[in-house]
Amino acid sequence: MLTLAVAGVSLAVFIFGIFYVLAVFYFAKDVELLLPLPLKPSQILGAKFITVLVYEYITELLILLPALVVFGVKSGAGILYYLYGLLLFLVIPIVPLVLASLINMIIMRFTNLGKHKDALRIIGGILALSIGLGFSMISQKMGQNSGDTDAMVKLLIEGDNSLVSLVSKIFPTAKLASLSLIYSSALKGIINLLLFVGISVAAVILFMIVGELLYFKGVLGNSEVYSRRKNLSSEQLDKSLRRNSAMKAFMLKEIRILFRTPSYLLNCVIGSFIWPVFIIIGMFGSGSVNSDQGTAVLEVINYQRVLAIVLAVIFAISVVFSGGNGIASTSISRDGQNLYISKYIPLSFKDQIIARIMPGFILSSISVLLTLGVAFFSIELVPELIITGLIVSVLGILLTSFVGILLELKFPKLNWDNEEKAVKQNLNYMVVMFGSIILAGAVVVLIVLLTLSFWYAFAAIVLIFGGIDLGLYYLILNKGKKWFDSIEV
Repeated sequence: MLTLAVAGVSLAVFIFGIFYVLAVFYFAKDVELLLPLPLKPSQILGAKFITVLVYEYITELLILLPALVVFGVKSGAGILYYLYGLLLFLVIPIVPLVLASLINMIIMRFTNLGKHKDALRIIGGILALSIGLGFSMISQKMGQNSGDTDAMVKLLIEGDNSLVSLVSKIFPTAKLASLSLIYSSALKGIINLLLFVGISVAAVILFMIVGELLYFKGVLGNSEVYSRRKNLSSEQLDKSLRRNSAMKAFMLKEIRILFRTPSYLLNCVIGSFIWPVFIIIGMFGSGSVNSDQGTAVLEVINYQRVLAIVLAVIFAISVVFSGGNGIASTSISRDGQNLYISKYIPLSFKDQIIARIMPGFILSSISVLLTLGVAFFSIELVPELIITGLIVSVLGILLTSFVGILLELKFPKLNWDNEEKAVKQNLNYMVVMFGSIILAGAVVVLIVLLTLSFWYAFAAIVLIFGGIDLGLYYLILNKGKKWFDSIEV
């Protein structure tokens, strides 16, 4: 199991590393500033490698750390095991990240992919999401067979085709790391540890040597982008121009930026549909769609108190979906240093706020409707939940949107050199995302504890959160306007 955990985290670091390296080594805006400086390629690469390595430690925390702790506790391991584990935790991502870096440097040196960097990011992000969904489906399949212990053991560790065997062939160093932990109290443990660290050091040296030869030749010219050139006649130009209202034009601008910028497309737009996809996969994987299970659920739902809980769950879903996509909570940060344009265009602050909220509202509504549509399809329609569910969903989406806009007006993140930082390193996004999860859970728990009937629950949600939404909107138009005017770019 240790080998599986080490190899699994190595594979994850390698896959995500390919796209992190592309973004940080080649497509970051600071690259153009660093190239004219008297710096060697190895110095630039070393600093950027450490940056990516820190990102990968977060991935490692989620996959490897639980396995290390559980194995150590269950086996009664001594202090040496934990010291070895700490050292390996720091060293394990190095080899897969070096491999990802070498592949990128070779490709960027001998091809012209730099001009298609947007397409590369989108393809890479979709691939990573597909892998995540694939693991979700596999884990569900394993969960269905969890009662068959022998089958589970055989799948994991027995035979040449087991998961442990396959992943250890992909990353042979995983076996060295796991053996050093297993035999941490013996000489065999220190030998395997030294071998593993030695291979990692050799990998870094190879990375620096190859970087000196290839990096500058591959990074030059990456500020160029590919575009199609087409000569338009005056008639064609007139036909391509349309007259829109100022607010509609601003909203369309926001939508185009979301869909045309790979980081925003992957994290915000596609991120809007991650939760619905996982829920739908779970429903199909559990066999509850169009089955006797669905009929049984429908019979239970018809009780008024259960209907109240379902309504609270619908509200909770809308809050989590809207808060999790980050469209509203990064809307001003996405403008970056170009925010000054919004201060001079002939469009009122109120219309700008509405135009910034609408893209997130539309995408969140689609994801909620998609989820509820599949749910109702599986258990048939419940008339009481149709209109009421839509109303509480709108209130939930507006709530997270208004909170996100307020945080953006007060604490915008405008200084970034890579679009991913406007989303992934934006504290406003994190606060809204985790806050929406806490709020969603709290509402469901309160409805359960108070044992409210359906219509009382509906009235409570509408009155409380409808009032909060109105208060937040008033605060945005008044206090938010002052905050926006005080932002300096």
